[in-house]
Amino acid sequence: MRKASIWGAAAALVMIGASALVGGTAANAATATPQTKGESYVFSAQAQAALTHCNGYYNAVTKGSVSGYAQIPAYETSSTLTYDCILETGNKNTGVSKLQTNLNACYGKGLAVDGVFGSGTYNALLQVQRSVGATVDGVYGPNTRNKMKWTSNGKASGCKTISSYQGF
Repeated sequence: MRKASIWGAAAALVMIGASALVGGTAANAATATPQTKGESYVFSAQAQAALTHCNGYYNAVTKGSVSGYAQIPAYETSSTLTYDCILETGNKNTGVSKLQTNLNACYGKGLAVDGVFGSGTYNALLQVQRSVGATVDGVYGPNTRNKMKWTSNGKASGCKTISSYQGF
């Protein structure tokens, strides 16, 4: 188990390996102790609450000899890129669109891909969280991401676990 370190007081930046958690308060970040499972981190509900909202997506390239990529919701600024972010009801951005595309391709949810995290996306995510053994709370975050399958190159036949992609 690796303890996260705290940077700053009110807006904590917690560095975990190559990933960063951005936002939250020092009180939330102080208890952000991820537990490793292979190359993946499992965040407590309190640590996940300190995460910032995804504001877009990034292409994660497949490992090994098969070329492909998955478009994973991410938080990005000019100096930061992290997949450790959340999406929840009310969010509107391309990260939500990529989540919706993935829920459709890998789980057959039939959502409108409109970039709006509304009741349809919420209910579809609840069903997927239940089916993959993630915390069932209707919030997309690192725990849900790590348990879901992700479409490779936008094809349902290419759905793979997150560990199939570089950086995970």
